[in-house]
Amino acid sequence: MEGGEVFDEARKILPAKFDKVFLTLFTNPKYKDIVALPFLRAYLRKPDLKPSDVIISDPRLASDELDEKHPIVDVFITMPTELLHMEMQFFVTKETLDRFFYYHAKAFAGQLKSGESYSKLKKLISLFITTQTAIDDTADENVPERGYYFHSFEVYDKIHNVTMTDKAVINVLELNKIPVKSDGSTEWIWGSLFDAEEEEQFDMLAKAYPEVADAVKVIKELSADQQFRYEAFLAEKAKRDWIS
Repeated sequence: MEGGEVFDEARKILPAKFDKVFLTLFTNPKYKDIVALPFLRAYLRKPDLKPSDVIISDPRLASDELDEKHPIVDVFITMPTELLHMEMQFFVTKETLDRFFYYHAKAFAGQLKSGESYSKLKKLISLFITTQTAIDDTADENVPERGYYFHSFEVYDKIHNVTMTDKAVINVLELNKIPVKSDGSTEWIWGSLFDAEEEEQFDMLAKAYPEVADAVKVIKELSADQQFRYEAFLAEKAKRDWIS
């Protein structure tokens, strides 16, 4: 996956981890009810979440500047009591985790205007999805060989076992660590969808897990659109060239 084969333009199905595919799945209103909503219901453990409860807004955080200190996030979703910030990160560097924390802090602080009560703060969940290892947790002999693929961090006193607040959660899903065998979790199912590259993988997931069947159908439709394919590969190549 970390090689150039993922960028092979001859591939039949575009990976959901491509920026343009991921953004389209979660920010295009056309797919809100069949992709974003099923994901949110499963990931947030809110099976009764209604379409009217979900507002998918402009992914740019409040800023007129576009640089690394004024981040653009992939997806920003507003719900009655929670906010969800999602980002797909293809390449990992030594600064990635610090950047994740900064993005989360920026989004959390951006909730209030001057003079507004802190009681208006909503819970912010940041989900950072990476295709490479971001967290090295393999030193512990009890950890799986490739490490845990999903981590959830909160503001927590590890000395006295006390949580300071439940309004700040940073989750990291590392696609390269997902085991082949399913553990039945939402993170495994959707993570495997995000990581899939071959048509057989998509078909297997759609058959085994009906909750992602519509998303697989959308990915196939997008992959069949030649203009979309061109723009998706162009964006990925530009990103890869910039990183290198």
